[in-house]
Amino acid sequence: VSIMAGDVDRDGVIATTEYGVPNASGIGFGDGNNDGDADSGQSNVTSLPVGDIYETLESAVGTTLTKVVLATKPSDFPSNENAVFSGLTFTASSITSGSTQTFALYFPVEAKVFKLLKKNLRTSNWDNVTKAVTTEGNKTKITFDVTDGGDYDSDRIANGSITDPVFPVSKKSGS
Repeated sequence: VSIMAGDVDRDGVIATTEYGVPNASGIGFGDGNNDGDADSGQSNVTSLPVGDIYETLESAVGTTLTKVVLATKPSDFPSNENAVFSGLTFTASSITSGSTQTFALYFPVEAKVFKLLKKNLRTSNWDNVTKAVTTEGNKTKITFDVTDGGDYDSDRIANGSITDPVFPVSKKSGS
């Protein structure tokens, strides 16, 4: 795998940082969603470190992820939830206005992430948006849907772009 300099895929994460994510077998680097292609060269996949682990965000082929950054847990986040990892804020564009898009987040299995929370901008509730949880090698893959202009899109306008943070939740010790 060649290391590309800079932010080739324009997602907000430099290629050398994305190169640090291990693949699903735990060997090899730079392929957090285990599709055989380096994340740093794909406009719809971004990997970034959170402490000593990596989170990988994937949107549909043909979409573009930009402004992918770690998000700090907000003060109104439910106190009974164990959000031990940073959330991710991102913008997904090149989508059909008003469409529902499926996203996936990948974590190491040992992180014990089992659901994702997003703030519903209509009700102000924190909702579990998890669609499916699967294990692929040493990774947990959690999928979720967001509708452009819907209650989880920060501008709530059907404009071909989705922006909003998502927060992974781990099981508490002993649960």
